[in-house]
Amino acid sequence: MSCLSVFALEGLAIVCANPVFPISEPDAGILVFEVFDQDSTGLRRRLGQIEQYVLDPRKPAFWGRVTRIEPCQSTHPGLSLLRHKPTLRVEITVHNVDQSTKN
Repeated sequence: MSCLSVFALEGLAIVCANPVFPISEPDAGILVFEVFDQDSTGLRRRLGQIEQYVLDPRKPAFWGRVTRIEPCQSTHPGLSLLRHKPTLRVEITVHNVDQSTKN
């Protein structure tokens, strides 16, 4: 389980989906995760836009575009007891990982 945030113009990270359940990592080129439908409001308005995201504050930020948001039957193990809740699968195409933020 993670929290997906987007950087605002002021350099602050603003939560756009929480919690998210990653299926892949940003450095794979496409970040895929599951999120409850009720927790996806901040993602829907970002569909098609390139923005800078952070999934884990201990890992580098990345530039990406939300390319797909669709209903799904959850497969993430962390959601096994909550399969009855409406869930979405989201894909973000990663344009690059910001190497300057690596620790």
